[in-house]
Amino acid sequence: MLAKYNHSYIIYHDQKNFPFGTKDFDFILQEIEKGIQFLQDKGVETIILDPIYELYFSKYHLHNDQILPLFSTYLQEYVFPFSLVGKLGILTDFGSKDLAQELVNYQAQSHQLTKHQQAIKKFHFPFCYRVKSAKPWALLIQDL
Repeated sequence: MLAKYNHSYIIYHDQKNFPFGTKDFDFILQEIEKGIQFLQDKGVETIILDPIYELYFSKYHLHNDQILPLFSTYLQEYVFPFSLVGKLGILTDFGSKDLAQELVNYQAQSHQLTKHQQAIKKFHFPFCYRVKSAKPWALLIQDL
């Protein structure tokens, strides 16, 4: 999906607070805002965020001119139209699972069911969700 955008990239990683899994959402938002400010100071024009935070910033119209809508575009163009049952799985950290459901539901509100989806008798709309929370220790497995 990034191939259709012509950008050079600066990677910003919050090593001090990683992993975010046990921290509350407001704390994480503050840290993301600090990261966005850091990137703006470096002259960055476009920012890619974790999917849940991208959806949050999109819903509340924060930094819309800078945040690349990768995940919301993926949901609107590939997930919603091609779902055959109206069920979505969300894998996220424990602190944001409820918010993840709310934000995906917000995105789904604008989806118009396709004719094929309308013809499926057991189609769920609004979309149903299956959420799996990742334990904070599971995030550290990648470092082993």
